[in-house]
Amino acid sequence: TGGVQNITLQPGEFHVYTNRDLNNNATTPVTSVPWTGTAMEASVFPNPVSTRYVVEVKMPRSGDLKIDLFNMQGQHLRTLHSGFMIRGSHQLDFNRSAANMASGNYFIRVQAGTAVKTLQITF
Repeated sequence: TGGVQNITLQPGEFHVYTNRDLNNNATTPVTSVPWTGTAMEASVFPNPVSTRYVVEVKMPRSGDLKIDLFNMQGQHLRTLHSGFMIRGSHQLDFNRSAANMASGNYFIRVQAGTAVKTLQITF
């Protein structure tokens, strides 16, 4: 109830608002949405990173895959991976200490063909 409200959401974030009180109702999280295989998907975990982290990429077709690391100012710091990958799901394992990264927020850009995904990561 009330007037107009502005709601700011991060990319990929969502909230469900209702006009009913939902206290003491059971909720069911969606844990496994199947990949359709038609679009590239990318994720990074664990996030925040303590020592090791994994970039998972699901590629709809075989081709070149490039994963780059950027700081918050958009400056390219290093290429984490560059090479040919076959169609399907891949998990690429990285070590924070090998990259000698200071604590803070960074961006990982995953590019496969014309598809590009940008992920935020915290070291």
